[in-house]
Amino acid sequence: MKEADLRMKVVSTIIGWIGHKEGSAGHKEIIDTYNSQKVLPRGHKMSLTEPWCAATVSAAIIAAGLEDYIPSECSCNELIKAAMAEEIWVEDDTHIPSVGDIVMYDWQDDGAGDNTGKADHTGIVVGVYDAQFDVCEGNANNKVGIRGLDYNSKYIRGFICPRYDLIAKQISLNEMTEGERWAVENGIIAGYGNGEYGWGDPLTRGMAATLLMKYDKWRKEMR
Repeated sequence: MKEADLRMKVVSTIIGWIGHKEGSAGHKEIIDTYNSQKVLPRGHKMSLTEPWCAATVSAAIIAAGLEDYIPSECSCNELIKAAMAEEIWVEDDTHIPSVGDIVMYDWQDDGAGDNTGKADHTGIVVGVYDAQFDVCEGNANNKVGIRGLDYNSKYIRGFICPRYDLIAKQISLNEMTEGERWAVENGIIAGYGNGEYGWGDPLTRGMAATLLMKYDKWRKEMR
């Protein structure tokens, strides 16, 4: 699994919910997905009558199978706290996000300096362009929809930027056989640096020579 694949998995999930209106079957699906967590954040079960922007972001992460790697919450400000604890919070209104990142809003922002107020709303970045980026949000005018934003726009509170690169590597490790994991953990196999190790790729003579050299070095170090 590559970093780009994980980002698009989250993006495609939330985009698939565009048009779901509050009170609809689609809205219930989102809330049910959020409530499906084995351990609900702060023990709170979402109802269909509560603000649901943060729950939509979290539900997209859960539906994409990344709930073990990216924090979830139904509260915008608690989501920021969780991101801070994971060291993936970016306290910078001018940050240029990537698809799959999460933007937080503060509707009380006066536009002066970096906004450090309380967050009111959130969504997932689904498109990045030269002058602006697109965000898919739940509970935007009571439905899931798209908002276009200029970079460094007023009302941006900050960004949650999951380490999709590290997540991809961890998922790859989890999916490896015992022998493959041993080779990676002991530096015999380095992979391509993007979470991919190419286990099914053809082995050239040069690759074989490099592997033998690395194994010989490891063996000598273990003596």
